[in-house]
Order: sequence, then structure tokens, then C-alpha cells
Amino acid sequence: MLIDMHQPGIEPRPISLISGASPFCETFFTDAVAPKDAVLGKINEGWSVGKRLLQHERASQTGAAGGGKVTPLQDIAKKYVGTDEQGRIADGELRLKVNRNVMDARVHGLTLARAMAESKGNGATNAASVLKNSATHVAQTRAELLLEIMGHQGLGWEGEAFSNEEQEAVKSWLWGKAMSIYGGSAEIQNNIISKRILGLPDSTHST
Repeated sequence: MLIDMHQPGIEPRPISLISGASPFCETFFTDAVAPKDAVLGKINEGWSVGKRLLQHERASQTGAAGGGKVTPLQDIAKKYVGTDEQGRIADGELRLKVNRNVMDARVHGLTLARAMAESKGNGATNAASVLKNSATHVAQTRAELLLEIMGHQGLGWEGEAFSNEEQEAVKSWLWGKAMSIYGGSAEIQNNIISKRILGLPDSTHST
């Protein structure tokens, strides 16, 4: 049903998140009404519309829309950790972690480009579930590495002792935890992948 959100009896309450942002809310309906002709889609087929909207939402979380310029992780690491005589990140173990994240991000980008080319304007598909989990993994791993790279400077929430970039890294790390949940949790995406892409059965039964 399509509902007029400005009518009496509808009360959205913001949900404060650990990152300090509050883009989500819980909504309470008290004797709210909707006209009978405010049905979205056909009667008893609303879930089909809902699934399409979820696919679109997941597609928007895959990185397809692009974004602003992001400082390469390896450059940030060199700034905080330093470099060796060959100009590489001084910490060998950290260098391996950064390289792995950079490669994962590159693979995700190539897979995204291929999926977009194959869709040929057909809109969101089940591939969005694969790409959402992939994008989540890349983003959350990068956020974790940023804090590791910054050390104690990656613990600042406010104050002159921490730069804007350092404070933003902490808040982005906390915000990024929600990526595994919104738009359908990682577990839900795995179920969709197993059933609709891999063709696996819902469950197995033993006798």
C-alpha cells in the first residue's frame, strides 16, 4: 500500500547509530489509513514489487554509482608507516594485507563492469547479491586496514589531536558495519546466490 506519511497517526523516530549518523528510523502507525486504490502493483503480488525494489537497492550498494576521489590505501600506509629502501610499505605483513585489498577492489570493479555489460539495460538481477557481498567485503576490509595503518591516531572521535581524515576513518569504520545488514544481510545474499544462481536446493533431508 502507498501511504500518506504526513497524515496524523504516523510517527517516524530516528535511530541513532554508533557512527553518529542517523539515516534510519522506526515508524509507528496508530490508526493510519490508506485508500483502497492505493495498492502498489496487483493485489496479493506486492512481494514481487518488493523484491524488485530490494534488487535495485542492492545494486546501488555495489559501487556502480561511483563516488568521489579516494586516496589509495597504499599511499596512506606509506604516510603513516613509512617506506623501505625500495619505496614499498615498510611493514611487510601490512604490505601484503594492503595488496590483497587493492586486488580485491580491482577484481570487484572488473566483475561489476562485466555484470553491467551483460545486463544490457535489463535492470537489477540476482548478480546484485554477489556484488553487494563483494563490495561489503572490500569496504569493510579497507576500513579495518585504515585503522591498523593509523595506529593510535585511528582511535580519535574528536579533538585537535586528530585530523579530519582520522576522525572520518573512525566514523566510516563504524558506519561500514551496517553494510552487512542493510539491503538484505550477507546471509540473505548467500541464500539468494545459492538458490537462484547456483541452483542449490532449499535444504537437504536425510532418511
